[in-house]
Amino acid sequence: ALLGDVNNAFCPEDDDRRVVIEKMTVMFESRPDGDIEYQLDTEEQLAAMKSNPFTLKEKCKYKIKVQFRVQHDIVSGLKYVNNVYRKGVRVVKLDEMIGSFG
Repeated sequence: ALLGDVNNAFCPEDDDRRVVIEKMTVMFESRPDGDIEYQLDTEEQLAAMKSNPFTLKEKCKYKIKVQFRVQHDIVSGLKYVNNVYRKGVRVVKLDEMIGSFG
């Protein structure tokens, strides 16, 4: 009852991931081309995102929205880590505790 109706959940037995990121959106206040959205359902889409990084202008205002699902087990202490690089050197590392999910 705590996890709801698990009979209708889609959790492949051969997929051992506990958290599956489905989509990531970078939302900007004033970007002429609109927001950047990555579908991450497959390994090919994940590889495409990694091979095409996006660039942020200094002092631009943005938010990152991540859509994910939890499978197989309860996840406690889920953390978001954001690394910012300038000219190949990491200048900022941000760790943010998101919460616990089931």
